Amino acid sequence: MLSCEPFGIQHVHIIPQLVKVRPSPEITQGADRWLTIHYYETAEDCISRLKKEEFKILAGSLGEGSVPLHDCDFTGKIALVFGNEVDGASEAVIEIADGLFVIPLVGFSQSLNVSVSAGITVHHVRQWKEDKREETGALPEHENRHLMERWIKKSVKQADRILDVLKDDD
Repeated sequence: MLSCEPFGIQHVHIIPQLVKVRPSPEITQGADRWLTIHYYETAEDCISRLKKEEFKILAGSLGEGSVPLHDCDFTGKIALVFGNEVDGASEAVIEIADGLFVIPLVGFSQSLNVSVSAGITVHHVRQWKEDKREETGALPEHENRHLMERWIKKSVKQADRILDVLKDDD
């Protein structure tokens, strides 16, 4: 999660049966407070929702058919799928993904910690979109304001009173 928020990713989708995620303040540095986290019972439920929202699903995989990260096309709305360090993305996800990617490694190690993989990939996608002058996900003003209010409520005592005063000033 710490790898998402600084790069402008607002929504994180988690399938607890596949990946055990417990935000830890020592690790996330509070970044999890600023994210919108969605939980699903199954990978199929998650991917079905994302596809309805017109996301292209790209899964990290060491298997056959994976394209090196630097050769991928990240045009449009992208959902990146990461599995755990041992198994990677599940077979169910790989079967329904729109594409597979791999982070090319030149050392003896053939995999990375999932948070490191996510950080590298998210940074690469963000840079790719900036280089292509593609929209990088800036939120419309009304969504941005809604998020800011939510963040203030999580962070500031008596936030509702402060927000009411600010609304009166508008």
